Amino acid sequence: AENDQEAIEWYQKAATLGFAASQNNLGVAYARGKGVAANQKTAAEWYGKAAAQGLASAQNNLGLMYVTGRGVEQNDTMAFEWFQKSAEQGFALGQSNLAMMFKDGRGVKQDELAAFVWLSLAKKSNLNIAGLAFKELESKLTDDDKKSADQKVMGWMTSHYPTITEP
Repeated sequence: AENDQEAIEWYQKAATLGFAASQNNLGVAYARGKGVAANQKTAAEWYGKAAAQGLASAQNNLGLMYVTGRGVEQNDTMAFEWFQKSAEQGFALGQSNLAMMFKDGRGVKQDELAAFVWLSLAKKSNLNIAGLAFKELESKLTDDDKKSADQKVMGWMTSHYPTITEP
């Protein structure tokens, strides 16, 4: 549509000037073929520029490209690294995707406790997609593992959000 093409023009101008959000938005447009012809390689390139500037959503998007092999060579290790960068910034989708990498042992040694911790953090952001995997992992953990996970979640929360205190 015309509005999509106009948006692309503005995103292109801002992205060229180095604005990470516009770079990410261009990546989304190319990935979906919205306002431009779909091009996964170009999408990955724009995500990469925004991700390198530390934009959590772009880091997550780039991780998705690596995990699926769209626009880049499929690489679980790279996917894990980008999801981790996104997750560490508190981006719930990045946390959920990182959890799945730990759960399935993709790009990292399988670790259901780490998966549970990251899903717990994603769930605190009211991310609904974390729910099913959360329940599955929760059923596999011992009470001690759950207590350890709770402590790790609270530790992460207090180190990233200093105003949070334990109840």
